[in-house]
Amino acid sequence: MVARFIARLLALFLTALPVQAQDGMYVGAFVGVGASPYAGEATSTVLRPTLGVRTETFDIGTNGATAHIAQSERAALDIFLRPRFFALTHSDSPELAGIDRDVTLDAGLSYALDFAQGTRLNLSVAHEITSEHQGQEADLRLTQRFALGAIPLGVYAGAMWRSQDLSRYLYGVTGAEALIGRPAFDPGATTSPYIGMNASLPVSPRVRVFGTVQADFLDPAITDSPIVTEDATLSLGVGIQFSF
Repeated sequence: MVARFIARLLALFLTALPVQAQDGMYVGAFVGVGASPYAGEATSTVLRPTLGVRTETFDIGTNGATAHIAQSERAALDIFLRPRFFALTHSDSPELAGIDRDVTLDAGLSYALDFAQGTRLNLSVAHEITSEHQGQEADLRLTQRFALGAIPLGVYAGAMWRSQDLSRYLYGVTGAEALIGRPAFDPGATTSPYIGMNASLPVSPRVRVFGTVQADFLDPAITDSPIVTEDATLSLGVGIQFSF
């Protein structure tokens, strides 16, 4: 469970980052709680440190690396490298015995467009470059930001498309992994919608606290998998970041 939950924390942390972040080195910590869709996996709590360096042109740290290649008043285009972690890496669940997935690395492009006051459209596409599954992923998200008193909030909704290769790596069962009661399974390409909310509040010019909650609704093809027992998952967390 820990590997998958770290992946969820990375995604949540990226979503919760402020729109205008301060340049320089940053350190912090993020603690969260998340549920797993996999058979035999339970809800877990994980504490993860964060460390990185951010400038006007790049951001590199524990969440991966991002380079800003084009930017205007309303739009931005980035390239990124991002690790992907899996619950199926040395899982303790008997139901997942014999199924093991390696940590992989994705390369991709991300485009953001502010087309109304406080409204942002994000589109990112990624391809796995470590030759484990060579799958692709596309994430389309719409975010609306507003203030609740002194607290800036963002609510968002989106959908995650995954290619057949990636969906099979995440939720499938190969012929070699098949057992009695766990047949071989290939979900094909999948699309899973999600909704969430985040907040990022400056405590001082160099200290920021943030939080996020996200619900994912799994594609019916995923829930048909013999190693998946849930049709939705919920993840939430809070963190603090110090900039230097």
